[in-house]
Amino acid sequence: MTKRDTGFLLIGLGIGLTLALLVINEVFKSLIGGARLESYSIDRAMIVIPALLLLAGVVLLLWKPRRQRVMIEYRVTKYDPALRDARGAYIADEWTSMADIGREFGGVVLTDDEYRRVEQAYINSAVAFLQEGGLNSLTVKGLENHKEHALEFGEGSVLSLEQAGDIIRRILREEFWCRLECRGGFAHFGWDYYMYIGVPHRCPEAEHLAEGLGLYPEKFTSPYKEKS
Repeated sequence: MTKRDTGFLLIGLGIGLTLALLVINEVFKSLIGGARLESYSIDRAMIVIPALLLLAGVVLLLWKPRRQRVMIEYRVTKYDPALRDARGAYIADEWTSMADIGREFGGVVLTDDEYRRVEQAYINSAVAFLQEGGLNSLTVKGLENHKEHALEFGEGSVLSLEQAGDIIRRILREEFWCRLECRGGFAHFGWDYYMYIGVPHRCPEAEHLAEGLGLYPEKFTSPYKEKS
């Protein structure tokens, strides 16, 4: 039986009981010559049950549960999905850290300028996704600062997207690590220059921007979500 069917059933029972009580009340009145019943409180109490049934039925018919928020999650990286094996592992020779500047990958030396270009592409893409998703601020969670860098924020600090951009830069440079989260979205970062973005809905403009910056946005669940 559906919620709608149950609602109509309760309303029907409420109406039926109300009519039955009215008939019984009229019968009693006729039997005692129209005099009032001995206890008006009992008469009123009897009507409570059908009234509650009617109310419950109406509530069931009108109540609509809030839709559960379905977050859209992306993996946004510089790694071409076409260069992954059957298990999803990236097979090309590729740099994965700021510490790789000056080293050769696939016959090309990673320069400081190239590193900074890609770094900025990550930051711009993350902010674009969050903005298009309607998110204005992020909270610092799970802060790890093993290198003891001086920080202007701490666990639980709320950051604007502009502030978050600088935090993302420092996370990518492996100065410290944290999750940036809010209700309806997040920015997570993993080893080897992986970035994960969560937003309340698909962000086609941000997808296009990321692709134009040489990145690959893919639908992918973040492995860094805190377990409930």
